[in-house]
Amino acid sequence: MKLEPPSRKESLEAYSENSCFANGASVKKEYMAIKKAALIAAVLTFTLTAWAGPDWKNSTLIKIETVDAWCRHCPEWNQTSYSFKLDDGTVYVAQTHKTLDVTLNGHTKFRVEKDGHVGDYVHILDDAGKDRKLRITKKEIQPQASTK
Repeated sequence: MKLEPPSRKESLEAYSENSCFANGASVKKEYMAIKKAALIAAVLTFTLTAWAGPDWKNSTLIKIETVDAWCRHCPEWNQTSYSFKLDDGTVYVAQTHKTLDVTLNGHTKFRVEKDGHVGDYVHILDDAGKDRKLRITKKEIQPQASTK
């Protein structure tokens, strides 16, 4: 029996079956499938989070005060402070250079950006339903009246 060397075609087929490159294609497919699944999960998570919307709280506008004070970054001198009392007793004083369409002692929706510290921003829904952004200048907790 005479042994003949394999043809070039047979050599290439044997090489590709036994080489690390043959498994590379399947690894790449698996990697792409995992990457695609992670992308779909991220999009769904973001969509559900965005769909939940911001955390609006009920508040009452308890005080409006306009001060004729200079502001280094704004050409207007008037600054208006709005005091909002939340249902839990927390009072936020927020400031803007604009006059807002809100009613004193009226109810409005209120939410804070970040942690609600001085210097952060709050958003309110004015009487027309527009989202307005104000800078927090003061935050205080009012003591709850005890019932004895």
